Amino acid sequence: MKASLALKKRQIVLDEEINGESIFKCLFFLYKLIDIDKKLGEKQPIEILINSIGGDLSEGFALISLIENMKNSGYKIITTNIGKACSMAFVIAISGSERRSYKFARYLFHGVSYGYEGFHQEIKEKAQAIEELEQMMIDYVGEHSNISREKMLDVIERKQDWNINPKSMKELKGVDIICEKI
Repeated sequence: MKASLALKKRQIVLDEEINGESIFKCLFFLYKLIDIDKKLGEKQPIEILINSIGGDLSEGFALISLIENMKNSGYKIITTNIGKACSMAFVIAISGSERRSYKFARYLFHGVSYGYEGFHQEIKEKAQAIEELEQMMIDYVGEHSNISREKMLDVIERKQDWNINPKSMKELKGVDIICEKI
């Protein structure tokens, strides 16, 4: 079912935790659609339907890197939150050239969380890498919405989850269209 959606309707479903496997599937279908478009000689819009609790920032940014490259190459990438776009899925949801949301979808932003064990030096190095990823997330969200750096840092410092409805996301310029019809 998902394969036929991706290739025939040009809709990729991201409805799992963001990890190596779920992102590999998205990248696989995006590259397949790029190959199809090369053969047809045209770049048609692609929609990514999101309903995810989020997950690994590094893996999510791999998908965002391809989305950005495709947008820069003339593709229209539509990201549509059909249920929930939490954590890293939030960042993916605002990466489209057109960002849509279903009326009753939810968004959730928070700071990076992780667990790690090992030698002290390994933990210090991992913490620095996580800080860099969190900074990359803050910068990206700031570039693709009107959410202020101060607001993001406040949420992160308080160790809060910030739940946002589609209407507020539209006001914050993280959503372009709230879908009420198919």
